[in-house]
Amino acid sequence: MYHNLDDQIRQSDLRNRNLTQQLLGVLGEEEYFARQETERGRKLANQRQVKLLAKERERESALHFMKCPKCGMQLEEIGFGDVRIDKCFSCDGLWLDKGELDLIRRKEAGFMGRLLSVFD
Repeated sequence: MYHNLDDQIRQSDLRNRNLTQQLLGVLGEEEYFARQETERGRKLANQRQVKLLAKERERESALHFMKCPKCGMQLEEIGFGDVRIDKCFSCDGLWLDKGELDLIRRKEAGFMGRLLSVFD
């Protein structure tokens, strides 16, 4: 079948190379899918983490919504001109939301405006 030993060695090397390439192809494919699965798992874990943080933020917000930062009692909104100010009737604290100080300052140019300009 083979004419000499060199032909046998070449045929054997060719078969070994083909088998190696087939095995590497299969292993490479398995590695590719394993990486894909790992990446998909990582993305799902990140999405779950984002959802958990959002739920935690909502829960914390619900616990502290309209609560006095000083004593923890319920805040009530009272009118001060066109601005709604949060007042605690337990400790008599007044709390302003973002932008409310600027609204009051614009409306009250007299003494109150000068007093509030201290907070700039």
